Amino acid sequence: MALILLMTLVGCGGTIPVIKGEGALESVSSIGAGFVAGSIGKVHAGEERSPFQSQYIWIQSQESGEAFRIAFVQNDVWKTPVDFETETIQGSVFWMPLPPGDYEIFRVNYEFTGGPVIQRFYNEEPFSIPFTISEGRTSYLGQFMGNVTWGRSLLGTKTAAGGYFELENMQERDFELLSAKYSDFNAESADVALPIIPPELEAFFR
Repeated sequence: MALILLMTLVGCGGTIPVIKGEGALESVSSIGAGFVAGSIGKVHAGEERSPFQSQYIWIQSQESGEAFRIAFVQNDVWKTPVDFETETIQGSVFWMPLPPGDYEIFRVNYEFTGGPVIQRFYNEEPFSIPFTISEGRTSYLGQFMGNVTWGRSLLGTKTAAGGYFELENMQERDFELLSAKYSDFNAESADVALPIIPPELEAFFR
């Protein structure tokens, strides 16, 4: 119930922050003096399989307000490369250049598209989970694994009521994948910087 109160379901007319950059899954070393790295995915099989085709983590500069999204999408239009997969989860690593400075995770959202219907869940009020990008360094945020929170419809049937990310340090696997995917990724210049999640945000991160 708490998650239902915190997450808002909107249709096609819902508003979300303007995307000013979408390079989360590609290396563009020349435009940034620091990097953010990690992995993002979803539970794709088993009893806890998430129905969401898209899951996003939104970050922004605390100084300029410039916003970016880190995405894992598997729909008919766009499929994020799958870099790792098990019987229950799948996902992709990301490594994105950013100017040095203070940043924050401020929004998450999940989407399901079925024909003309779009279900979109996101936090109605922005929150702030800070992290720092240092010149010449990579800040590794960890693995963000998308899950679904189930609820009941007015008819009593089981339905998605929102979502949350499980945050875990998968440094060894992710660094190996990043090294294979990006020739200029240097694990020696990467710092583990898993965000500290305050208790009041447990509806979004666990």
